[in-house]
Amino acid sequence: MADNVEADAGTGGATFATDDIGGVQYPRSKVVWGPDGTATDTDDSDTNRLPVKVGDPLPAGTNNIGDVDVLTVPADPFGANADAASSTGSISAKLRQIAATGIPVTALPALVAGTANIGDVDVLTLPALAAGTNNIGDVDVLTLPAKKITYAASAALTQTNLDGIASSATWVAGWESSAIDNSSNLYFDYIINAKIQVESASLAAGEIRLYLVAELEDSTWPDVFDGTESTETVTDTEMRDAICRLAAVTATDTGASDVYYLNCPSAAAVFGGTIPRKFVIFITQSTGTTLETTGDPNQVYVKGVYLT
Repeated sequence: MADNVEADAGTGGATFATDDIGGVQYPRSKVVWGPDGTATDTDDSDTNRLPVKVGDPLPAGTNNIGDVDVLTVPADPFGANADAASSTGSISAKLRQIAATGIPVTALPALVAGTANIGDVDVLTLPALAAGTNNIGDVDVLTLPAKKITYAASAALTQTNLDGIASSATWVAGWESSAIDNSSNLYFDYIINAKIQVESASLAAGEIRLYLVAELEDSTWPDVFDGTESTETVTDTEMRDAICRLAAVTATDTGASDVYYLNCPSAAAVFGGTIPRKFVIFITQSTGTTLETTGDPNQVYVKGVYLT
């Protein structure tokens, strides 16, 4: 069927607006609005929209919203069905008890007059210290252990190859001692002394020098040194100045068979403050001739220094 129906069909009656839905005619109608005796068509315009009243504004001041009273606390906030106030029983009973009487606080016993300790901790009385100076706890802060420098016995080094060593104008050829091993003794210093005698003829003014040479690492030595008593010739003066530390020196003259003394009071100072694990002594001279060989003319001594 078609939309709309005609009253008194076939006689030219009025037509009513309908909507045909599944053979059933549903009437159509228009919404109008206005006071009695008027009818304003509704459309989407500023003057013809359907008026809607949102609501009256809230009055000034504090106001409740809806049916919820947010201003007045009821005399019985726990409800008529809550249990009666009691310090025991249900939660509502206990809450009523607190609301009525406040939170119970157990009274503390009165402190005695004057100064008093709290609990079992005595914060008033300290044990008397004995007269004089005293240690605190187990730490002795009064007595320092007595320490003094102690000297080991002097040790004479084997100097078989020192006797008769040739003159070296540039102090590169000379005598190497056996290694002085400090890995066990752990002395913090060594004192080194040497007595050197020159030959009786063909002498020239020069110098006798005593150098110290440290090991390169645990099993090797720099350049020609090897830690054994022998004669050695350093590669050149540059190498000498790089690896040999001058510990003592004395000038010589032309006096026949003169004896000279060399003294190094601190090997540690020569090495910058720390004794190496092993080191050797290197003695070289420029007197123009060899050192004396008769008898036992040349000696070298070392003395360890430690604390006790």
